[in-house]
Amino acid sequence: MHERPAVARLAACALYALVALCFLLPFLSVAIDARTGEATGLELARGEPSLSGRYVHAAFEGQVEEVFDDGRMPALVALVAALAGLALSWLPYRIGPALGVVSGAAGLGGLFVLYQQAGTAFAATSWKVGFWIAAAVFLAAGGWSLALALKTRWWWPPRAEDGRRDYFASADRSR
Repeated sequence: MHERPAVARLAACALYALVALCFLLPFLSVAIDARTGEATGLELARGEPSLSGRYVHAAFEGQVEEVFDDGRMPALVALVAALAGLALSWLPYRIGPALGVVSGAAGLGGLFVLYQQAGTAFAATSWKVGFWIAAAVFLAAGGWSLALALKTRWWWPPRAEDGRRDYFASADRSR
């Protein structure tokens, strides 16, 4: 299949699918004053967190909502990067893995910006399991795509004349 085995493509696709599934898990919760909000990655990207409680002091009004509003675009970028990596991993030759590296970097960048913007001085932000798993799997998917793009010969040798991959082509077989 155009230089890369289907198993290599399937592994990249599975990693990006796992990242996309992580957006269904809880991503973060924010508490300011007596007002709290929680959101999965998908709810955060759609701008629909679940809010509860009320503000006791007028000085804090709107700050929980502001944290979620500021985090909407980075979460959306990360979600789109995961879905793009899922689709682009099937492109032929080295363009698929190269775009997979870009998707992984864009997703990690989106999560990094989300981490920076949602961790304000006034908010008690709690990062949930979905955020951390998504970051780890984005890193793994980007690394896998990079390995495929570099086409390392030590684990993926060229085909021999008979069509099979010869993993010991350099070994001396005269003995």
